[in-house]
Amino acid sequence: MEKSKSLSRDRLTGIILFFILTALSVSGTFFHEPWFDEIQAYLIARDASFHDIFFVLPHYEGHPPLWHILLLPAKLGLSCRVALNLAQIVTFAGFAAMLELRSPFGWKMKIFLSLNYYILYQYSVISRPYAMLMLAGLLVADVYPDRDKKPFRYLLAMLFICLCHSYGIAVAGGLAAADLLHRILKEKSISGVLKNTNKKLIASYCLLLAGAVIIIADIFPQGNANGIRLLHFNKVILAFIMCWTLLPSETVFTSYINDDTWLQTLDPGLTDLIVGGFFSALIWYILISICKKRKIISELLIPYIFLTFFLSMYAMPHHFGIFITFSIMILWIAQKTEPITIEELKAPLEKSQSLKKSSRYIVGAFFGIATAVNIYWSVYSYSIDIKNPYDAGENAAQWIKDNDLEDKKIFSAWNEDTTRMLTYGSTSVNGFMEKNIFINADQGASYSTHVMTTDEEYASDIEWMRSLGSPDVILTSSVSIAEETKQLGLEDKYTLCYLKRGQRVFKDKIITVYTVIYVRSDLAENVKKDIE
Repeated sequence: MEKSKSLSRDRLTGIILFFILTALSVSGTFFHEPWFDEIQAYLIARDASFHDIFFVLPHYEGHPPLWHILLLPAKLGLSCRVALNLAQIVTFAGFAAMLELRSPFGWKMKIFLSLNYYILYQYSVISRPYAMLMLAGLLVADVYPDRDKKPFRYLLAMLFICLCHSYGIAVAGGLAAADLLHRILKEKSISGVLKNTNKKLIASYCLLLAGAVIIIADIFPQGNANGIRLLHFNKVILAFIMCWTLLPSETVFTSYINDDTWLQTLDPGLTDLIVGGFFSALIWYILISICKKRKIISELLIPYIFLTFFLSMYAMPHHFGIFITFSIMILWIAQKTEPITIEELKAPLEKSQSLKKSSRYIVGAFFGIATAVNIYWSVYSYSIDIKNPYDAGENAAQWIKDNDLEDKKIFSAWNEDTTRMLTYGSTSVNGFMEKNIFINADQGASYSTHVMTTDEEYASDIEWMRSLGSPDVILTSSVSIAEETKQLGLEDKYTLCYLKRGQRVFKDKIITVYTVIYVRSDLAENVKKDIE
């Protein structure tokens, strides 16, 4: 009877949490203004050829094209907001259904996991492939303990997570390696593994390897891809270390890093390292203790080693939620192996007589503080996102239309390192136009090609832009266009006519970005100014 009540309570809690999480995702996306990262994917789906979506752009985007495929209704005329919101809500609702309605967790664990910032806000509202990656991760966790009985279902789940993101390839490869290592140690030879393992599972692993190789070949970066410039050996090593010592804490307890900071370029202070290292050590101790008891320590450590290989190369803080996804996967596998209890979490504390009586309160405080911190981050993020524009792209596009400027000669400022990557604001504006409106866009694309230029190519592009003559309109992310007018040799005068800011919130921090438009002074008299 007691067990039946417990199951009913777990199920009811899951149903309530599912509706809460889905409602937050729907309402959050309604108020949220999409920004560059989100609109980039939409524009690729809308304007790129199928050949480029499948075989060219993945080398520059860093992930397989599955997310772009989900956004393909854009080719049928679906607007930016509608296409992004639908894909986001559907994938996040799928994840929420798995976590709340399918997972083996009890009601307390469901509440704790559901209230993490990355689940409550970051991967719930911001339209990226991470909600899909979380869904795939839970599908893998659900079938992993039954892989011998359901090998093809296991294969499909593993291929799905590989198709979601390069991080998914790392997780799938790590889990496969951990499983095969268990079998080799048990059988003491590879021939013994081949002889005593389900032949369908062996075939599934072969197909998984083939699929992973094809996907990796499809996303392997080109030499002129933007991400390549970040790869410096010493920085990669330091980032790898921080994936173990700082990243876990940053996903649960601490907030030291802005979302515009690459992990490789992070320079944490001594206090950050000490506090973050302390909480990361606690998190690792809990995960390792749980996995060690259930003899799945390889499933924890090997995939994370694989994962940190990718994270250390190009991770930004909004990627850190993959640690939460991975942790839920491991806890799911552990729970199905043997239920996790509060007693085993208290056990290390009860070895000390002075802590024995208060062990339950200490464990409760640990999870209570983590929950409170994540709720605070989420409430803050929702409030800022609702009150202030996350990005000014939609507003700027409407301003351009209202002033009949879309058919004028419009230039965009470019990245200081390459003329092929225009300022983020240009992509955001294009998302609300029927086509690319910037005449200096690389290959005329409405999206960023993420191509880095050599010094010679940069100089050649400047000469080409000079040959186009003075632009009517210049869009930039800076209040000044002095550098652009100098490089292009422009003698005309330009008037600031539009300036709006976007506030990209991350946890309890705000990154302010500007969309600024200058109009040539002889045309500016007929333009209605909108300056914040």
